[in-house]
Amino acid sequence: MRVADTVTVTPALSIAGALRVPGDKSISHRYALLAAIADGRSTIANYAPGADDAISGGSALFEALRLFRNYGFKNTVKIIFFSGEEQGLCGSTAYTHQTAQHPTADMWRVVNMDQTAYDGNKNGFMNDYNWDATNSPGSVALGQAFEDANNDYGPIIPPTNIFRPTNHMCQTDHCPFWNVGVAAIAICEDLAHSEICPCFDQSQTSTCHDTVTQIDPTHPGQLMFDPDFSWKTQKTAIAAVAHLAEPLYACPASAPTPAITPGNNVLHLSWPSTAGVTNYVIEKAASCAGPFTPITSVAGATYYDDASVVNGTSYAYRIRTCPTQTSSCVTAVPAPGPSVVYQSGSAAVTTDTGDHDNVPDNCELATVQVNLFNDGNAPLTNVRLQSVSSSHPGVEIANTVPQSIPSLAVGASAPARGITQAITCSP
Repeated sequence: MRVADTVTVTPALSIAGALRVPGDKSISHRYALLAAIADGRSTIANYAPGADDAISGGSALFEALRLFRNYGFKNTVKIIFFSGEEQGLCGSTAYTHQTAQHPTADMWRVVNMDQTAYDGNKNGFMNDYNWDATNSPGSVALGQAFEDANNDYGPIIPPTNIFRPTNHMCQTDHCPFWNVGVAAIAICEDLAHSEICPCFDQSQTSTCHDTVTQIDPTHPGQLMFDPDFSWKTQKTAIAAVAHLAEPLYACPASAPTPAITPGNNVLHLSWPSTAGVTNYVIEKAASCAGPFTPITSVAGATYYDDASVVNGTSYAYRIRTCPTQTSSCVTAVPAPGPSVVYQSGSAAVTTDTGDHDNVPDNCELATVQVNLFNDGNAPLTNVRLQSVSSSHPGVEIANTVPQSIPSLAVGASAPARGITQAITCSP
């Protein structure tokens, strides 16, 4: 069959019809999306609203987003809404199988929030599914971390009301992570004792819907949705995740904007210190339009040399200090020219005032010599070491008395003449 060089596709004037939606929230929500972009009026019948299953647990994710955006964390936190649970845990299973985009080694801990708002008998029991120590010891440790957070910040939930089933329950989105060896827990209402919302998902009828105003058909006179029961579980889960993520600092007013000094196949970034910030994440892109990729996290310093650049090519940088806080973008082009840098690994102790073993310890005043390296394209004269700093917590620069290096050929290194003295103590 010969394929035509030009194909013209003419859109249909309209599509009209009726679709019966099963009582399933994942499909119902997709139908709502289709209705939102359709012309005219769409009527959705038999809609599964999903107040308890599962926006009760999902609302914890929205609250976590609101809270976590104000802090810098040591560990990355991902807030994920999976779809297709009722169709066979489709979204979460796909995520765990996309190992190129989501390496299993990076999936450290998973806290799955599902139905958390039904407590028909009002005994306050909730479930912390963490499998068992034989099959998933990391999950058991994570289940304990949930209990510890509950006690550290409260107790929020009476400790005796937290039930930790050890069976391989696979009715929600934590299970695909168990199946690939990732520690995970599922937080939900008391499924283990069959205390489950009577009108969720496909259990819904014409008179029983999973809404916040539904009267409980098994307990007349009380609402099926119990926010006071749900928020305790949500609060404990957020506390557990925050603790595991290790908050470092509250976000500053703004992220510092870097300055860039071009060098020969290198770009020297520096920025002003920002009060409270302990880690600066350097992000890089081909242009300020992005996309940006984090290349390093700098702790204890306000400078970074990017040697993974090529002369004549433009690069864009910004600094991230918090999940939603980045600096202005700056660009630079490395180029050959006069340039001199510290020769990595050249720092050496020449004398010390303590035991004279040239080993910096015991709070001695040590004299340190460093070499400078000409990485440019021209010989240099009267090269002078401008300043010295240390990122080691046990080193304090006492004084620096630099002198000029009379000449430094291209590709050559030489000791920076003068004296740099530092007080060295064990950190």
